[in-house]
Amino acid sequence: MPERTINGSHSGSGRTPSASLEPALLAAAERVLAEVGLDGLTVRAVAAEANVAPMGVYNRFTNKAGLVEALMARAFDDLAAAISADDQDPIARLRSSSVGYRAFALAHPERYRMIFGGFVPSKSPVGLRVHGRSAFGVFVDGIGYAIRQGAIGDRDASTAAQQMWSAMHGAIALELASMGFVEDYEALYTGLMEIVLAGMRGEPQARPIGNTSR
Repeated sequence: MPERTINGSHSGSGRTPSASLEPALLAAAERVLAEVGLDGLTVRAVAAEANVAPMGVYNRFTNKAGLVEALMARAFDDLAAAISADDQDPIARLRSSSVGYRAFALAHPERYRMIFGGFVPSKSPVGLRVHGRSAFGVFVDGIGYAIRQGAIGDRDASTAAQQMWSAMHGAIALELASMGFVEDYEALYTGLMEIVLAGMRGEPQARPIGNTSR
């Protein structure tokens, strides 16, 4: 019987060097996750993809839960990088962050689902919360910058960031679930962000973006 393969790799090839084993295991786990989803992510599948014995996974992550928590931390870090922006214009910076958020979710749907509801650790690890808060902090910093520049009204930056994130996540969750009943979901998402930003600026309404009617 042929060995199980994922993306062309198999457990019969050379073993991964010990020094690079942990990042190799995480990269392999991300490939398995992208192909078969969280339900199909197993220690054996990740070990085979990384060309190591299953014990190599257990030695570094204890069990599947430990492996998934490490994957979640890495996904939060990558999300933070995707939404980081350095536009000098504060509103443009927030727009760039919102665009990066959607781009990450669409490029890595299984990783996005994992960090937002696909897996709930039995005990929320302090380290994992730090990674999640770091991603959230990008929006807090962006809104704080906009407040200091006078681009939006004075408000609690953390609350405003949570409101913005809630709007983005709601739109993305519907899009990933194929519940976006519009012809141009990108235009709908962009328009939603303009409404959020207009509210922060104290404007009565956002300028229309695109045609979202059927």
